Amino acid sequence: MSPKEEEGFKKITNLEKAAVYNDIILSILETRCTSCHNQSKKKGELQMYTRQLQMKGEQGGPIVVAGEASKSEMTKRINLRESHDDHMLPAGKCSLTSEHIKLLEWWVNNAAPFEKKIAGLVI
Repeated sequence: MSPKEEEGFKKITNLEKAAVYNDIILSILETRCTSCHNQSKKKGELQMYTRQLQMKGEQGGPIVVAGEASKSEMTKRINLRESHDDHMLPAGKCSLTSEHIKLLEWWVNNAAPFEKKIAGLVI
């Protein structure tokens, strides 16, 4: 990642003690998603600035199906080809890297834990 892309990402100094959500997933969401899905701007009626809103989702229902990335709207949309109208992130925004996508899919496939530490999960 270039220094510009790394901006906003939390540096993890002890991976074993890192919290899955607070130290890894939240950094991705805050850096790439909440500029369009926040208190004052809710593209597609989706707000993502709290855990509850992330799990609640949008008009069509939850964007995360814990344990099933293939059925989660969030992971479906980040995997669409960039030219697709529903691809996240939209054109002109700094896209998710393949590492970001893998981490988000991993988090969802591991039941989307909010409180677990990395050491408590099988990687």
